Amino acid sequence: MIDAPLNSRRKTAYRFLFGMVLVLSLLLTACGGVSPAHATETAVAAFTPTPSPSPTPAGVTPDQDLAALIAAAADGDVITLAGGVFSLKQGVVIDKNLILVGAGSEQTVITADAPSADYMAMIAFTGSGTLTLQGISLEYIGSEPSAVLYVISGALGLEDCVVTGATVSSKGAQLGAVQLTDSAIGLIRDSRIVGSVDRINPDAPDKIPGGIIVSGSAQLTLENSSILGSYLGVYAFGDAVVTVSGSTITNTYGGFSLLENATGTLTTSTLEGSQGAQVALFDSSKFTAAENTFNNREDSNGIQVNETAYAHLEKNKINNGLSGIIFSDNSTGEAVANEIMGVSNIGILVSKDAVPVLDSNVLESCYIGISYQDNAAGSAVNNNILFSDIGISIKSPASPSLVGNTVQGYTTALFVNPAEWLDQLDVRDNSLTDGEPEIIVEVKTAEP
Repeated sequence: MIDAPLNSRRKTAYRFLFGMVLVLSLLLTACGGVSPAHATETAVAAFTPTPSPSPTPAGVTPDQDLAALIAAAADGDVITLAGGVFSLKQGVVIDKNLILVGAGSEQTVITADAPSADYMAMIAFTGSGTLTLQGISLEYIGSEPSAVLYVISGALGLEDCVVTGATVSSKGAQLGAVQLTDSAIGLIRDSRIVGSVDRINPDAPDKIPGGIIVSGSAQLTLENSSILGSYLGVYAFGDAVVTVSGSTITNTYGGFSLLENATGTLTTSTLEGSQGAQVALFDSSKFTAAENTFNNREDSNGIQVNETAYAHLEKNKINNGLSGIIFSDNSTGEAVANEIMGVSNIGILVSKDAVPVLDSNVLESCYIGISYQDNAAGSAVNNNILFSDIGISIKSPASPSLVGNTVQGYTTALFVNPAEWLDQLDVRDNSLTDGEPEIIVEVKTAEP
């Protein structure tokens, strides 16, 4: 049995409260995983799941030995499973093209009492072809440390599946409900990835095992699916590539985390209830988010871009929380046409040496609309800031360019500290309104 952490690095993200920096630790050292005993190095350039037949009432029944049937199946076989619970005494390793079709994720359930002999996982795929699972729930119920579904090479296709029951490792590191590593490619559609609430360590009640971990050069596509109730939502590092669309990530600690050289794309999805940050980027990771909704807890942040990470954020809606978007360290990127509402601290914070472009965003009812601190620079162009105590705040030596913004601040539209630092800045063509907004009441009387 192999027990090695996926990543032993310590990282921090940052929360800010009225100019004072609070460290938000993502506790990334708690994230760990499975190391293969033997890894196939076959690269898979693209993946389209093999079409599978519709489930029929007939098929393998729970009283048959599913592990033996899998072992005896020929390359490319389709195994149709009837409804019921298929109980495996031990997990299985699959190294061939295989399609398992259930009667639906609410009807066909596969459980395992122990991980496979060679991998710390209920099902491990080591082939160069494709493993397809459709209409099945996978649940690990054993007490030994285990991921649920671990793909080392080849391609994985999940459709109408539920995956749950992951544990932490013997060292307390996170194991994913689904893990993709090395050259693996995964396509997950219309499925649910569920945290193992019943496996909480009382000493670390937030660290619920589950989620999806992607490493190496693995590629994940997640469509119309949900990840809920786990410490990690999507956690990717190495040169991994992750694409998520039309999905929900709910009640995690970190919803979407990218490290090292990982690349992520998030579109038309909803993230809500994360305890730390909905999205956290580190190292030289790259991230694109468009047309998503982020519903933050009152004590959490929306999107944090740290270190040398790059983010392009466009047409997202970010509601509530401490801060909507944070660019920190030496990060870069663009925030374009986003709507940030009801943030109790700072709508968009730019700190350290970050140099993003902020263009045409709407920030409403935030304590501070946009704040520049430290050596931050970049530009704020054509943003619309409404109902903030402070519209835009700049603390020397930060040196952004402010052009064409419309700003209304109850206390002040533009606050610069010290005041004379304003003379050093490029500030042009802005509409700045201090104080309470003017309310005009017009009374019309009916004609006699």
